[in-house]
Amino acid sequence: MSIEIPAGWEPPKKIVGGENNFELCAIRLYDQVAVMLSTRSRNFDLPIVAESDRYLREKDRMIESMKQKGVYFHEPDGSVFMDYKIMRELASKQDGWENIEAQFKPEMSTDEAMQLARSIVANWNWEQEQS
Repeated sequence: MSIEIPAGWEPPKKIVGGENNFELCAIRLYDQVAVMLSTRSRNFDLPIVAESDRYLREKDRMIESMKQKGVYFHEPDGSVFMDYKIMRELASKQDGWENIEAQFKPEMSTDEAMQLARSIVANWNWEQEQS
């Protein structure tokens, strides 16, 4: 998992177009890890994925809202998804993807896994809020 970080890239905002980009990134991280765990075990009935639908519906809603408001894509060739991938890449370089992924357990509830994803994403390189 290696992605080239474009020159001039800057960390994204936690709120984009009135939507919670922080939560969107947490859902994306959770979903990525949950799918990996399910695929590896060949078991899609794990507790970690039992309640995933409500989070995935919220992810889709946020993405559609951002697209409708014209804030999902940004210049020169970026997007909210690309920002997620870059921040995940930076975190992986710092903490190691295996170490990030190993924190998630198949027997966790979906809500526990989301709480963990939020705590991981909270340590990512977000735009500094102005006071």
